[in-house]
Amino acid sequence: MRHFLLMLTAVSLVAGCGGQRPLPNLANEPAFDAKAAAYIHKQGDATIQGEAFVLGANGKPVYAAGELVRLVPATAHAQARFRSLYKGKTYLPAGEIPKVRPDPEYAKYTRTTVADGRGKFLFDNVAPGKYFVTAQKIIRPPGALFASGGAMYTQVAITGRERFPVKIVVVGR
Repeated sequence: MRHFLLMLTAVSLVAGCGGQRPLPNLANEPAFDAKAAAYIHKQGDATIQGEAFVLGANGKPVYAAGELVRLVPATAHAQARFRSLYKGKTYLPAGEIPKVRPDPEYAKYTRTTVADGRGKFLFDNVAPGKYFVTAQKIIRPPGALFASGGAMYTQVAITGRERFPVKIVVVGR
């Protein structure tokens, strides 16, 4: 019986560790402040036009076709969150993307769109402010053990004086 309990404990420990990545320490994030992020809901005159892709193993772009692209106000909360999640980089390979749930209020203060077949996207009527633009492209070739691609972001500042679309590229490499 004792041997069985030891074996059961060992199996439980191994099963609990299999493929799990530790969650990033988000405890030091400043609290989400809806007032600081409220500019996301204001009507502006700017347009952000962009494309999102990851560079494949052959160095060619793999477009984020059909993927969600998110516009996030760069508040103190979001800045701390991005530093923690992305570990100071602007790209995370697929195997390093942590699974965390944002504060539901935080999610309400973002805008989303879907990239077209060439990874192109558009946010219009954007109010002045600083933003993060995020996307991901996870590639799961048939029969592959691991996914490739990843999550990426870039930053953009809208002044309110833009006469033409602000063009950006969100690239993972």
